[in-house]
Amino acid sequence: MKFKLSLLTLLLFSCTSSIQAANQYAVNQSGSVLSDRVYYQIGGGSAVMTPPSRKRPYELAFGLGWKANLMCGNFDIKTTVKNQLNGLTEGFKDLMGNIIQSATGAVASMPALIIQRANPQLYDLLTNGVLQGRLDFAAAKTSCEAISSKMADYMADANWGVMAQQQNFVQIASQEQDAVKAKKKSEEDGGKKGINWIGGEKRGGEGQKLIDVIGDVVEAGYNLLNNKPVLNKNAVANNECSGQLCQAFTKPEEVRNFTKRVIGDKGLATCNTCGQQKATAGAGLSPIIEEEHIQVLKDLEDVLNTQEPTAEQLQAVSSPKIPITRGLIEALKEDPDAVVLSHRLASEIALSRVLDKALLARRTILAGMREPNVAVNEKAQAELEKALTMLDREINQVRMEMELQHSLTNNTTLAVMNKRIQEQQTSLDSNAQDKQRVLEGKKEEIDNSNEGNFYIRPDEPIDLNVPQGSGSTGIWNSISSGGSTSNSGSNALSRLSDGAYADGRATVYKNADGTLTRREGGSLAWRNNNPGNIKCGDFSRSMGAIGCGPSGFAVFPDEKAGEKAIHALLKTDSYNNLSIAKAMERYAPPKENNTELYINQITKATGLDRNTPMNALSDAQREQFVKAIRKHEGWIVGKES
Repeated sequence: MKFKLSLLTLLLFSCTSSIQAANQYAVNQSGSVLSDRVYYQIGGGSAVMTPPSRKRPYELAFGLGWKANLMCGNFDIKTTVKNQLNGLTEGFKDLMGNIIQSATGAVASMPALIIQRANPQLYDLLTNGVLQGRLDFAAAKTSCEAISSKMADYMADANWGVMAQQQNFVQIASQEQDAVKAKKKSEEDGGKKGINWIGGEKRGGEGQKLIDVIGDVVEAGYNLLNNKPVLNKNAVANNECSGQLCQAFTKPEEVRNFTKRVIGDKGLATCNTCGQQKATAGAGLSPIIEEEHIQVLKDLEDVLNTQEPTAEQLQAVSSPKIPITRGLIEALKEDPDAVVLSHRLASEIALSRVLDKALLARRTILAGMREPNVAVNEKAQAELEKALTMLDREINQVRMEMELQHSLTNNTTLAVMNKRIQEQQTSLDSNAQDKQRVLEGKKEEIDNSNEGNFYIRPDEPIDLNVPQGSGSTGIWNSISSGGSTSNSGSNALSRLSDGAYADGRATVYKNADGTLTRREGGSLAWRNNNPGNIKCGDFSRSMGAIGCGPSGFAVFPDEKAGEKAIHALLKTDSYNNLSIAKAMERYAPPKENNTELYINQITKATGLDRNTPMNALSDAQREQFVKAIRKHEGWIVGKES
């Protein structure tokens, strides 16, 4: 059986992140014994903040449209000239008002030829009036077209209508030699013919699909990167998938929907009668990260409750940036705070996955921008640059949240914990009884005692309290990050050992009724029920050790079991065939202890020579020998709760 891993091992899968306030989905766990310093170093709760809203943005429709320059084609030259002659508009009336007023009846009753013969002066006057009306009409229409062109630069999406009319005019002009007729036909059609879009498809006109700049380009980019036709809608087959893109998104629609959720989309038309334009706001990355977190938690819970995780199961809880190994799963299973650390790990995996998808979506936009019909469309290029900026902003928002909350976490919380650790270390260094002892084997063997052959208890399933729906997945609320004084049961203890846990400053024992007993203060030997400070290992476990502290000392169920282990150890071949001096050099190596002082205290207490063989000691002498060891190691009673 192996025991708790070191602080360094726990930190291997931690990232800088945030502490967040949790709500009803927080993990409710009491009696947690996770080191406070580790807790704050990993950021406490979830890797990122919860989304500002979990509501899906709804689609908005535009009720107001702009016809680009199409309203100029509504001008009527007959109406213009008639109004000029009848004085309904300014211009000709100002020049010849009285004459026109008297000539109106004559114009209505006589053909132009009769007027010319009967009254040449009146005919010339009328001819000049019609000419001026035509000139005013042409000037007004030209001014209208110029204004429309200028307004298109300021009106949202107006240039799409202008672009559609220009493309249609080129098509008409290729078949109609009369420039006037071609222009008139173009004005009549307006933007109803749509524009040339991805794959040469017509979009935005009457009876055509709306132009979804971002969504269409993302799909085209996906197909281009996977060597598929730009209008392909089918999934990429497994035997054709050769990159991360087709693994993260199996078909074009998936990356389109992902991008739509993050930065939104907009459906554009090229005329007022071509369909209602629509837009959907993006919700950002946070809701997707939260949903991914819940899914990873479910998969991770399954893996933690599987005796032999398969490669597929490990893949299900991994991300391209954070691969999960069997060793890490085993470490989590043995850790008393598997729930806390699993939630944190799951949030970081979810964050990694979603950021990878965001970067892949960004790559598809860049690829789609090179599609020929999109590449020559300046308006589309401008829209896509905005989309890239929004996507970059979302990615930077997540990074900013992590950096900000990490900086907060690293301030007061860690300063307080580091100060406490320094004070405890100073106390330990000054206490000769708490110095490390090596009782079994060589130092190299003890250093490697936590490698391989992990002991996993399959009898108690690990419940990660996975939220059933969208909600905060933080783990800040209701968790005691350090050793708890609560006597409520903690099933995490049994996963580390048979019933005890020590973190260097306190030792927690699980009682038969499931409650906890906590020992703190006093000497290390007393806290661990280990009067000889025997190291963890096969021997200590054979003598009934129920736990192991971070410094490698065994934890026994009671004082009697710890003392019995000293007697049994001294009778093993490793000690029994040595002299008292040699036995103590093995028991307390000079590299880590004042061995000579130790030997002198033993010989003084027993009255024996240092060269006396251990196998020559009587039971009474061995009893004195063990008492001397206990005295040297120290047995100082502290606080028990």
